[in-house]
Amino acid sequence: MSWLRQRGYGWLGILAMLGCLVIGGGVSHSSLTLAQPPPLTFSDPTQYPAQQAPSEGYLPVAEWSGRLILPDRAAAEADDMDWVWVEIYTSPNPALVGQRVRLQWQGSPEIRDFLALVTRGIEFDEAANASLQKGIVHPTRLNGWAKVGPLQSLAGTRPQDDMIVALPSVILQPSGQEPVLKIDASPIQIPERFYGLVKVLGPAANQPAPEVCPGRQVCPSDYQQVQHYNPASQAFDGRIETVRIPQVPPAKTGVFQSTPQDLAKSATGQAGWYLYGAKNTEGTFVVWAIARVSCSNSSPKRPF
Repeated sequence: MSWLRQRGYGWLGILAMLGCLVIGGGVSHSSLTLAQPPPLTFSDPTQYPAQQAPSEGYLPVAEWSGRLILPDRAAAEADDMDWVWVEIYTSPNPALVGQRVRLQWQGSPEIRDFLALVTRGIEFDEAANASLQKGIVHPTRLNGWAKVGPLQSLAGTRPQDDMIVALPSVILQPSGQEPVLKIDASPIQIPERFYGLVKVLGPAANQPAPEVCPGRQVCPSDYQQVQHYNPASQAFDGRIETVRIPQVPPAKTGVFQSTPQDLAKSATGQAGWYLYGAKNTEGTFVVWAIARVSCSNSSPKRPF
């Protein structure tokens, strides 16, 4: 499988960046399941329109990105090739943004040998079923499938079909009326489709408090005013915008793993923050992950 590692070098910057992320809005289904209160509205993928372009101050995280959608079992098992649906978020072809297309591997002998090696059936044993009773999330949609390939495994990990990925080395192949995307390297999980570089100014006025709050009876709003980086002046004197950095619910232990409180005062982010997210149906940019500039070991011009 050395060919996969060789193909992936260009994405190591993204992986290194994700290793530095301070999660602000991203919430896994498992943490939401175990949390009190029930899942919050910001985690619903339907709140983020697929067809949207980056606003001023934002760029796509990747040339090709999208949300993986698991096909039904009969359709998947009827095909020898490992494939899933992908709802396109960013693409060099604007006409494809917002469309659901088939994503599969390229058919080289090397890739077929790799798929034959890793494709397996899935059948939950007693231990897996017991852990389900404890609230641990498993890919239950894949249970009983005779064969599951890497793409189906990745899509099936999330019960809500909310796995967002960047796609390297894409070949767009017309197939009748339906285009097909073919790849020769594994997709890379990303927090969301767009990123921007900002300075956090503080909570926005006249905005609601979060639904849950660590340490205080009344939290300041998780809507934050931010000022964008201006490449021309190389300073944070760009447009001012109100974004949302959602307060995530506590873990099963009751501990909050992150909070946007006092983010503007944090010495960690004095050089700026990269925000990763997308606009919701109300037009507000919702942050799913943040990373401080110094974490990337790069200039403020690009995070990787």
